[in-house]
Amino acid sequence: MNLPFFLAKRIYTNNADKIRVDRPAIRIAIAGVAVGLAVMLVSVSVVFGFKHTIRNKVVGFGSHIQVANFMTLQASEQYPIQMGDSMLKVLRAILV
Repeated sequence: MNLPFFLAKRIYTNNADKIRVDRPAIRIAIAGVAVGLAVMLVSVSVVFGFKHTIRNKVVGFGSHIQVANFMTLQASEQYPIQMGDSMLKVLRAILV
């Protein structure tokens, strides 16, 4: 006798009045869905973890806010920022 056919016949029976699925088949299906959902949750968690780590490393190279000269934004060359003592006092007052 064909083993897959025998197992399928035992799990799934079709009488004239009702269709019956055995308990082991239902439990296997529930376990399969639960394992699939757990794997998806773990993979999403790993992706978010990598995203957070990469964001922290990229911010480490630069910063969230960069102060630049207005001419630097319009040209390809970098111009230094010229600040007087009054501007430094204002910035120190804001940061402290």
